Amino acid sequence: METLSLDAFKQNRVYPTQKGLLDCQDTARDCDMFLGIVNPYSFEFKVFGEGYDITRLRSYGRWLKVVQGRDGESDATLGMYFDGAPGWYAALPNYRNQDELNKVYDLVRRNSQVPFN
Repeated sequence: METLSLDAFKQNRVYPTQKGLLDCQDTARDCDMFLGIVNPYSFEFKVFGEGYDITRLRSYGRWLKVVQGRDGESDATLGMYFDGAPGWYAALPNYRNQDELNKVYDLVRRNSQVPFN
């Protein structure tokens, strides 16, 4: 797979692409659905998506992108809470719903035992 270039990172283009498969692009052409997952915490983003606070979500935030979907929409994204210990995913609340989002931030704080400023 293609290594993420510095230019792509600077332009906030961190999602996987079919072009990024390089010599394996035929694989993407043959599949019905091609999904990519991004961990914005690993790229040291402060905010990601439309307004999710990555400094509070830490590595519990993941974004799923439908890179290619033959039977539905392509380029759709979904923010998710991810707990790696049990392998559990759940959709994040809308970034505008601060009450529900604060519950997720509190869950992250409790799980990571790291106080936030």
